[in-house]
Amino acid sequence: MQLRISLLTIAISAWACSSTASAPATPSDGGVDAPAQPAKAEATADRLTEYLLGRFDSKDQSVTDPTYFAIQLQTCRVEAKPLGPRVIYVEQARMDTLSAPYRQRLYVIEPVDDDNAISRVLEFADPKPWIGACKRDIEPITDTGVASPRPGCGVQMHWTGDHFEGATGERRWDGDQFAIDPQGTRCQSTLNGATYATTDVSLTRDGLRSWDRGWDATDKQVWGATKGGYIFVRR
Repeated sequence: MQLRISLLTIAISAWACSSTASAPATPSDGGVDAPAQPAKAEATADRLTEYLLGRFDSKDQSVTDPTYFAIQLQTCRVEAKPLGPRVIYVEQARMDTLSAPYRQRLYVIEPVDDDNAISRVLEFADPKPWIGACKRDIEPITDTGVASPRPGCGVQMHWTGDHFEGATGERRWDGDQFAIDPQGTRCQSTLNGATYATTDVSLTRDGLRSWDRGWDATDKQVWGATKGGYIFVRR
């Protein structure tokens, strides 16, 4: 039976997990002091940013399979020099309640190497003023206290040659796929009895598939879709 996502409390995609980190932003979490990267690595991070920007929804999937909700995913660029040159505001809501989003995050996109970038996840101290931000002018972020990084919840994105594949920190790209990394970092979650959460992402120019799941201490799934990820189409 499909495990329903809690639309009031679910933590991105990660893609966004459900724990809150209180540490301020640091260079490794998107700070301006991060070391310069080669041109190709920067280009990969720029491509990832481009692919993530826009308005997407899962309406088509919800029609063919009613066990999935019709969700809108809206993203837009934010000027936030203290966090880095590629910062995205992310808002998700059910399409029948767009004024009440269940997820609001900042993604900080950073280059790793020629074929890899990371989308770090930050959680707002107060998300309410940001509701609907992509439909109006957004003030530049000058205070890193606006949002806090969520350790282990960033999504590593690998460019395969025609699209991105991504996963949270408990896995690493092994050359063919994302495989369990014993040294990896889990994204902590307490939602519905979970102890950690995972995200799998496949991203193209036309949309993305995002599969967020929560797991308890015995590695039993306790929240998230069971059939597969949500399919978001670019509109």
